[in-house]
Amino acid sequence: MHRPVSEMTVVSRCALGVACLGLLLGCSEDTPPEFAEGTYGALHRAQIEVDCDKRVQCAERTQDYLREDAFEDCASREAMTLNGHPEVRLKFQIGLARCTQPDVCHYVACVDSQFVSFGETQVDKLNYVCAQKVQCAIDSSALASNAQEAFESCVISSVLAVDTFASESQADFQAQYFLCVPMLSCAFTTCFPY
Repeated sequence: MHRPVSEMTVVSRCALGVACLGLLLGCSEDTPPEFAEGTYGALHRAQIEVDCDKRVQCAERTQDYLREDAFEDCASREAMTLNGHPEVRLKFQIGLARCTQPDVCHYVACVDSQFVSFGETQVDKLNYVCAQKVQCAIDSSALASNAQEAFESCVISSVLAVDTFASESQADFQAQYFLCVPMLSCAFTTCFPY
């Protein structure tokens, strides 16, 4: 029915370095627009494919009929949604990180749940925290990756970390944030221990 993720990496003759002369050799670089270079879909294609692989495996268990192109439809639909709706990207990334159940249907139920964690309720604060961390790394010439990637990674890992806080730590997190928020860059990161 569908191809597992491990079998999905198809290398075209063009990618192998064979000289392509247009249609003569039949090479085409027809990348669907949802996976066009520079899009969120292209940058996170592997994660989208892992998610869709699990969704299709679950659907195979629970449905009598599944279209042959169910995997491709899922990946295309998910990439288009993520490209066009930045507000759902964080939930997608958090779902992938949080929902690690080995059973594919439990995974799907977890990522599709409407559960909102404490960390997710603090996203505005965590965006500021991460912006200051990235700026501090830039100011210190210590940024090892792309600033946007570092920021997004910081927000996701911060949400997951804050989710583990006990009630007392949650209150301390908020109090410390408001104490440090007037500061910028490294001054903020020194003041804010989270």
